[in-house]
Amino acid sequence: AAYQIVKSPDRGSAQLNLQASWLTRRPWSPQNGLASAGAFIDGTHFAVASDETNKLQIYERGKPQPIGNGIDMETFTSFDKSDLEAAAVIGDRIYWISSHSFNSRGEDRPKRKVFFATKIVQANGKPSLEGVGKPVKSLRDPLAKAAGIKLEEMNIEALTATPEGGLLI
Repeated sequence: AAYQIVKSPDRGSAQLNLQASWLTRRPWSPQNGLASAGAFIDGTHFAVASDETNKLQIYERGKPQPIGNGIDMETFTSFDKSDLEAAAVIGDRIYWISSHSFNSRGEDRPKRKVFFATKIVQANGKPSLEGVGKPVKSLRDPLAKAAGIKLEEMNIEALTATPEGGLLI
């Protein structure tokens, strides 16, 4: 399979939590709420998502302000905010995934079920991102079935690349 499901023994759901302390420490702070996902672009730059927007920001280590105005992914994903929770880098691509969970009111919202890729590009000597391919909006059902859990138990919180170039959800 192109993905692997990790069952959380304490909750019985398909979930993997990773701590990324570099996302929560100063000297920088996200412009659009708290950081929910991030990925290194190179040795000095990283991209950050907030689960409150679909804007991706690029930062340089040690500098509190983002580079530019950020990259609004709403046009690419068709959603205003997608509860983005995780990112992973493979080559010149950053893969982003939302929680795929129901919202706090127990509602099933399509915007919370998105998986997409961005390409790392250089613009005016600085890194930037652009959408690549077509966002996938239909992973939750097959992931829940493969994990043997109910749809309302799905909550994706992590994504990581393997040394072989695969992704683990």
